[in-house]
Amino acid sequence: MKKNFKKAFTLVEMLIVVVIIGILSSALLPRLQGAQSAARDSARKSDLSQLGSAILQYYNNRGEYPEGSGTDKGTSWVMIPVDDIGEKLIKLVELSSVPHDPNKKNIITWKGGSNTEKSLSWGQYGYFMMTKNSIPNGWYVLVARTETEWGTNFLSSIPLSWDLSNFKACTTLKSTELDTECTSETTSMPTDGKCCYSSKDKFLYLYVF
Repeated sequence: MKKNFKKAFTLVEMLIVVVIIGILSSALLPRLQGAQSAARDSARKSDLSQLGSAILQYYNNRGEYPEGSGTDKGTSWVMIPVDDIGEKLIKLVELSSVPHDPNKKNIITWKGGSNTEKSLSWGQYGYFMMTKNSIPNGWYVLVARTETEWGTNFLSSIPLSWDLSNFKACTTLKSTELDTECTSETTSMPTDGKCCYSSKDKFLYLYVF
């Protein structure tokens, strides 16, 4: 009587397949994570643009920008969560809900008054009113914590003056670990647009309307 033998993978063959999968995963995972980070940064920029349009509508209707409970008439570096002005925007303009960071664990940190470090709650965007042409609260900035150099134009290590005339964005970002030209982190407003950072935790995107 003829017996039927089923072919099966040997243990060695299975180990080879596992090793190959591991190598491919380790090669592709950073690219996949980078793509996800870039996608979240795109979402953040879109959110801030939407909020900026809503705030402009509010200004056109009321003749002033919305103030939150922590707004300080442009006399110091005071950032408040967008949620503080969210109800005003929803009531007065066509904003169905206040957007939040796609990464709910993201925390915005920045250099506040007297150069002290401050932060907002998880997953919040920041709102900061600025002086323009010597007029307090004559302009505003929206802030998001970012993940990629592409999505970043400012660093939390840089103290931001409440006067818009002093503001300069980062146009070039360099890591202190990877670039020999960067010996220390940028801690003052960039005059040439070049900003050095020691950690991606410093990344911010400022929407100056």
